[in-house]
Amino acid sequence: MSALSRAQTRLEQAVARLEKALGEHRSRSQESEASANVMQEVQSLRDECRDLRGKLDLANRRHAHLQTVVSQVSDRLDGSIGELDRLMEG
Repeated sequence: MSALSRAQTRLEQAVARLEKALGEHRSRSQESEASANVMQEVQSLRDECRDLRGKLDLANRRHAHLQTVVSQVSDRLDGSIGELDRLMEG
């Protein structure tokens, strides 16, 4: 084998190693990008969850307040109906 053909063989092997390394780098880069995208989505979901918890807490407080108001109105209506019954009997 001549020096030229040995040099060409080594060059082809070196190019093959470079192509392999580049392919592996691209693969790792894509995995890293995908991982970053997943982490960004996870953070977005955490933020959304925090916001929804706040809204749920507010809705629960409003519901409790409305239950109190409804109970008070119900008691007053019962009292008014009782008073009307007494007036009609008497």
